[in-house]
Amino acid sequence: MKSNERLGVKLFLFLVVFSALNYYVIYKLFTLFNYPTGSTFYEIWLLCSISYFVGAALLREFNNWLVKALSILFSAWLGISFLFLWVFLIYDLVHLFVPLDYFWMRILIIGVVLVTAAYSVYNIASFSIRTIRVESERLKKHFRIVQISDLHIGSTHKKTFLPHTVDRVNALNPDFVVFTGDLIDGLHKYRKGEFDSLKGLNAPTFFVLGNHEQFIDIDEVYELLANTDLKIMRNRFLIYEGIQIIGIDDTDSKDEFKNKLDKIAVDHNRFSLLLYHRPNGFKAASDAGIDLMLSGHTHGGQIFPLNLILSLFDGPVRGIHKKKETLLYVSTGAGWWGAPMRLGSRNELVVIDLIPKKIEDRIEKTENYELQKKKESVEEINTTLNDILRVENRRAKIKKAIFVNKSVDDAEIVSLRRGKRALKQSKHEHILFSVDRLIEDTEMKSKLNKKQNKGKRIIKRKHKKNIKQNMKRNKNIKPVRKKQ
Repeated sequence: MKSNERLGVKLFLFLVVFSALNYYVIYKLFTLFNYPTGSTFYEIWLLCSISYFVGAALLREFNNWLVKALSILFSAWLGISFLFLWVFLIYDLVHLFVPLDYFWMRILIIGVVLVTAAYSVYNIASFSIRTIRVESERLKKHFRIVQISDLHIGSTHKKTFLPHTVDRVNALNPDFVVFTGDLIDGLHKYRKGEFDSLKGLNAPTFFVLGNHEQFIDIDEVYELLANTDLKIMRNRFLIYEGIQIIGIDDTDSKDEFKNKLDKIAVDHNRFSLLLYHRPNGFKAASDAGIDLMLSGHTHGGQIFPLNLILSLFDGPVRGIHKKKETLLYVSTGAGWWGAPMRLGSRNELVVIDLIPKKIEDRIEKTENYELQKKKESVEEINTTLNDILRVENRRAKIKKAIFVNKSVDDAEIVSLRRGKRALKQSKHEHILFSVDRLIEDTEMKSKLNKKQNKGKRIIKRKHKKNIKQNMKRNKNIKPVRKKQ
């Protein structure tokens, strides 16, 4: 089946599903407010079902404020109807088990949808910056890449949206920039020079086609981007600063993508970067030995819980994934499609830092070595402090003993000597002199105390002996009686 035929089938299926969704939502709204489902019901249902396609067709022919306002309104209904669908499904499920008051349910349902829709519209007003690091031995130096995906420049974007995006990208200082498809929404009448602001990008820029670029003639895509410096990568590769950059046109056939990739000789001696709009080619990229694959297309679901549904068809919906030695990053997109709303997802610019693995390992080893040395130094300091405190405590105790003229136990001197050895081992010799002096003073005082004690004992013994001799002499002396 040719690509145009597949596109026609997809658009038809989308119309059928969207018509069924609108039938259910409008029927529930009529029932909730007790309106009869007559001809008015079918007219509103038909208008809502084809509203988005009517807005896109009008924009394809006209580009004025009235048509743009109608297109924004019809696009907004695309998201609001989806919110109504989930609220009514939850309402019907709860109503099966619990009786609900219609008056309060009307207020609650309309309130929840309006508040959620308002938040979803507010949520598109800013970018989030997502940064990832990729290490490889095939890299010779550090590179910074900025990935932009799914801008969908068209009906619901302001004129300043693209120039503002360019300014944000330049502020990130990339070495080069990659667009992974759907820069052009496709179903609109574009002004002359609408994409010229892309020339303001300060780094080389590479671009691959998404599915929306193929809604229009490829020659028209080249014409719209003629005044930009974008390098359009169509099923080819080039070498930039030692990196092999590969670009493949979008296709909804995995086999067709694999055949296109197989025709390109992947250089395994270089770092290979694959730009492909859809993430469903991840397995083929992994089998080909690609280092890094960058994709978009899914918008991260854009409005929850579409991400759960998309994962059944396109595989990974957002974030970084790994298969064998191949990394895949799926961007949620810098813009939006259809409804100018985001719920459970954000507009994002992706910063990819490519880092040579050898340099990173060396840095890591150096950091670990320095950290280990710091730990050892801290432990040594703690041990030294304990030794110093122990010696100082002994010194204080011995000094006190000397001061009050008490005898110093030999065990205190032994303990002081041990502290001295600990200080020598820890290389803190600046207090050893005072310790040596204290030990000498303590030993001298100890000897002096011993001599003094010995002298006192001798004096005591002599004193006792003299007393005993005196007592004996006194016994032999007879008392003299006085004459009367």
